[in-house]
Amino acid sequence: MTTELQYLLSEPPEPEPAHQPAPNRPSRKKTAQRQSSRGRRPLRPLTVTGVLSELLLTAGILLGLFIAWQVWWTDVIAGADQDQAVEAFTASDTYVPPVQAPADDGDKETGQAPEAAVPSVPASAFATMRVPRWGSDYVMPVAQGVGLDVINRIGLGHYTSTAELGQEGNFALAGHRTTYGRPLHNVHTLREGDDLIFETDDTWYVYRVIGHQIVQPTQNEVLGPVPPIAGASEGGRYVTLTTCHPLWGMSERYIVYGELDYWLDKADGTPDQVIEN
Repeated sequence: MTTELQYLLSEPPEPEPAHQPAPNRPSRKKTAQRQSSRGRRPLRPLTVTGVLSELLLTAGILLGLFIAWQVWWTDVIAGADQDQAVEAFTASDTYVPPVQAPADDGDKETGQAPEAAVPSVPASAFATMRVPRWGSDYVMPVAQGVGLDVINRIGLGHYTSTAELGQEGNFALAGHRTTYGRPLHNVHTLREGDDLIFETDDTWYVYRVIGHQIVQPTQNEVLGPVPPIAGASEGGRYVTLTTCHPLWGMSERYIVYGELDYWLDKADGTPDQVIEN
């Protein structure tokens, strides 16, 4: 009796779940293969247009880098070299520091000028050029020769086949108008009467602009003893600046001519234009 009552009061046991087959899952290998096939894009066949496009894109990038190097980086490097050349010039044992006082008119000489000393070290400055129109910070070193070791680094190069600074004949110089420090970038702004002032170890030479020309690269007569410009004559003392023209071009040459106005011993004073500037 007790056993039956216990049986009636107790919960009947839950029936065991019927056996169900496991779901049919794909293997990991098949799943990976499906995912890989979904992620792959069909390869596009190479075409002439596609290859040319890639080549043109690459060429454009390389050209852009070259222009950046030519226009900007060469200015940075050459500017540093020019500063060092000026520092070396003024640090020479024979260099006489300028007197910070204007010279008397009686000290400004027009006779035979002293010859500038030629440096013993190649591609080194023997003078500097100032142009008051271009500001007081324009001080450009001048070296012998017009090779790339000079005009790409020093600034202005002297055609050694022409007259020496301050002497009878034509003291001709070359310099870049763009890139490599662009020492003659603003050459087109020079006007008749503007000063071109050169400083050596012990002497100032002051030239005055007398005109300009635009010529072909083959017109070498601009380097002759007498510049091919009205007013120039035998026995004069001239300076000629030569550079490329037009700006960012090389098809012509821009030429500026000047004539020696006076020279001055540095111990006697400094040109007014240098002090005022």
